Amino acid sequence: MIRSKKTDIICIICAVISVIVAVTLMVLSGKEDTLTVMNPAEKLRNEVISDEYSDGYIFDDSYVHEINLIISDVNWDYMVKNAIDEVYVSCDAEIDGEYFSNIAIRPKGNSSLSAISNNGGTNFSFKIEFDQYNAEQTYHGLDKLSLNNLGQDPSCMKDFLAYHMMNSMEIPAPLSSYTLVKLNGEDFGLYLTVEAVEDSFCYRNYGENYGNMYKPDSFSMSSLDLSALTDPNNPDSPLPKIEKIMTGEYFANTTLGERTDILGELVFPMFASIKDSIDISALNYVGDNTKDYNLIFDTSVFDITETDKKRLIQSGKELM
Repeated sequence: MIRSKKTDIICIICAVISVIVAVTLMVLSGKEDTLTVMNPAEKLRNEVISDEYSDGYIFDDSYVHEINLIISDVNWDYMVKNAIDEVYVSCDAEIDGEYFSNIAIRPKGNSSLSAISNNGGTNFSFKIEFDQYNAEQTYHGLDKLSLNNLGQDPSCMKDFLAYHMMNSMEIPAPLSSYTLVKLNGEDFGLYLTVEAVEDSFCYRNYGENYGNMYKPDSFSMSSLDLSALTDPNNPDSPLPKIEKIMTGEYFANTTLGERTDILGELVFPMFASIKDSIDISALNYVGDNTKDYNLIFDTSVFDITETDKKRLIQSGKELM
């Protein structure tokens, strides 16, 4: 009888241990799955994004396409009023007779956007996002496209020819075509439809494992140190030379050969102030601190991790 009781106790203990081990394995297995499985947004993106749109559709350049933007007066007025902030509003679009509802549109551009907005115009360039409000919606696999107003190109052909030349040479470049844009059925203008350089572009050119994309802008007027031009205590300041030029003394005491590089001498101190930005955006290695590369990381098109940052820095280090 004693032996029987001990046997029962041992069996119970073994059963408890088995349950604990089974539960532990299930928990560990669950943790492992959460580490390896894609988050829902990434999984959905890979399922929806494709390059079907590249086979004809809006980027068939053999004819002029038509996009009718259908947008309420309230949304249009709000977008125009806040154009500089590039705010998105909802609209519908009919693209070559195919209807897409609840897509997002916003003005795009830099100096051209400011000029149009400040002059009270509305013929902006636009960006259209098909998946802004509905993650499952694309234009035959295309997530975003741009409508360029061609306002700074009287020929209306420079971008079109450049993109097509690069595509012909098999250099990754956006697809493009001409499009007549209408606003609520009324003619709005001739635009160049351009494939946005984001998810769909990367998928089309590099496949599913297309990595990350960064768009650093090393040169902008806000980056320039204009004080370098006027600081008399700066040994590199061109201020003394400017004063001599204004009085005519400079030309009276220099030869033509000595004056040939005057423009470079005048502007070099100003542009020297953005040297570090140029180095970083050119992926020149400046150290292992990820914060030194925020010019790149802050402009990442996709979500990035610390591992992504260190990998990019290491690539610059390897290229030294």
